[in-house]
Amino acid sequence: MLVAACGSEERTSDPDPMADPTAAELVAINIDAGGLTHDVGTEITATAMGVYDDASKKDLTAEVTWGVGDNTLLELVDERPNVWLARAAGRVSLTAGLGTTTKTIEVSLTPARLTALEIIPSTGDIGKGAVLVVSVVGTYSDGSRETITEDVVFATDASSVLFPSANNPGRLVTFGTEGTANITASLSGVSATGTYTVGPVRISNIQVSPNGERIGDTPMQFTASGYWTDETRSDVTTTVQWVSSDPSVVGIDANGVATRVADGEVVITAAAGEVEGSVRLRTLGASVCGSYPETHAPGVSYDRVMAPMFWRDALDQEGNPADFFLEDLPCDTENYQTVLFVIGTGWCPYCPAFKQGIDAMQTELNAAGMRVVYVENQTDSGSPANNMSAHTIVSRTLGGTTNASIRIGDADAEGGASLPFHGIVQYYPYAVVVRTNDMHVIAAGQSHNWMTIANDPDRLYGVN
Repeated sequence: MLVAACGSEERTSDPDPMADPTAAELVAINIDAGGLTHDVGTEITATAMGVYDDASKKDLTAEVTWGVGDNTLLELVDERPNVWLARAAGRVSLTAGLGTTTKTIEVSLTPARLTALEIIPSTGDIGKGAVLVVSVVGTYSDGSRETITEDVVFATDASSVLFPSANNPGRLVTFGTEGTANITASLSGVSATGTYTVGPVRISNIQVSPNGERIGDTPMQFTASGYWTDETRSDVTTTVQWVSSDPSVVGIDANGVATRVADGEVVITAAAGEVEGSVRLRTLGASVCGSYPETHAPGVSYDRVMAPMFWRDALDQEGNPADFFLEDLPCDTENYQTVLFVIGTGWCPYCPAFKQGIDAMQTELNAAGMRVVYVENQTDSGSPANNMSAHTIVSRTLGGTTNASIRIGDADAEGGASLPFHGIVQYYPYAVVVRTNDMHVIAAGQSHNWMTIANDPDRLYGVN
């Protein structure tokens, strides 16, 4: 027979977990951090469950005092005492305490985990024979993004159309069949797919010639060479669309024949669909302030007019691009009646001192109306110098000079003879002075008195 007892409460070995344990004593705290391993960049939310001497339990998350062993690894989120952001990899302790009862656990923070991949571009339309280069960017659990093209594994679903190069990550190569291919990049269980269409052979580049020329009264024939995706080349002069940026200065017909209408500068463009090639074209006498002498030497010669040469992307003393056109020099004769071209090479042992001497007196030269332009003919190894190498050599020699100057490489000269300053130099260092009102070379050599020439540019000083 079972007899029910009255007037007393009996605790069971399996109490109601929601029972009020106020009459019981807290004997332990259990922490649940959602696991003991977390990726950097993720949030960790911890809860604390109190265990009492009568085996009852209570959620103490909001009552305990929380602490972390290293707040550089775990950063509190929005002042919520039990939520942290994993900031860096390592091991760190989490502690919850209430009264004299505490509990500490240790969690491992592992490096940021790759969460997504993106192929850039994710679509494309190319011709047979072409190569498409893509990049793969990974997004990580900490929100960071990194280009990881070399780390992923590429695959294709149509190897006869497009397949990834085994030696050059991100390089997609056509095989010979037109169609569509899906390229997949995979890493650490994460993948992304790009879809690309391969069509017929097409023009990938157009080259227009001649380049860097001047046009006078005689019409000029331009030609266009088409470079195709299958690495062939053909003359497309009569099939491209020819355009002048300003037909009121220079017009051009459907066959690429340009005709001067007025003085100025234009861009001549040959287009085949979205592919274009272009060159800049100046008329003889196209300087802003007047006509450049039509009779001139092919390059630089003493007692002759300099050719109307120019240097695209020349550099100033601070390394900033500064296009330099000889045709513009006659426009500033009020400030500069002469230009001193200081000519050197990277390997010349006497050139640094020569340049430094001119730099030291440049303030006086400028005040007397002489502008300074540094020309480098050759690099340290003896190769023809371009604008960038010229700037490097001059900057190495003159250090942090603030004197205004232009730095040009002989190899980048356009509109005249090839390597024009190389032809006049007899030894290094060397210098040439041109009079700006008629662009006449009035001095050449090494030992002239530059100040004397600046003050009296109306005569010839010879070669020395």
